[in-house]
Amino acid sequence: MSGLIGTSYSKSKVIGRSLDTAKAWGRIEDDVLTNNYGLSGISVSGAGSATRDYVVTMSPPMVNGAYCVVTTGYAHEGGQVEGLVQWYTGAGSTFSASQFTIRYTGNGTPHINCIGIAVFGT
Repeated sequence: MSGLIGTSYSKSKVIGRSLDTAKAWGRIEDDVLTNNYGLSGISVSGAGSATRDYVVTMSPPMVNGAYCVVTTGYAHEGGQVEGLVQWYTGAGSTFSASQFTIRYTGNGTPHINCIGIAVFGT
């Protein structure tokens, strides 16, 4: 698949439709948004603590709040990978057609080495 909506190199031509292609994606490295498409910025609260939130802004926004965020990530501390990165919709989180919250819980390492984000929806 080429990564462009509606473009596919699959023989079945099923891959690449607008419903099964990420609307936005990106990476957060050392608390900075890098290598992204459809994401316009982040704000970080709790930097350097064991729990921190990243509010991610999408541009353009989704048409509604019916979307899914897939995350992966790690913090590397003393030769060990520690921590959990997840899409967070609990108390105090931000969730709308244009913003969502990613939460890191783990050790108090100064920076998260890498968080990968993909957003799917209509």
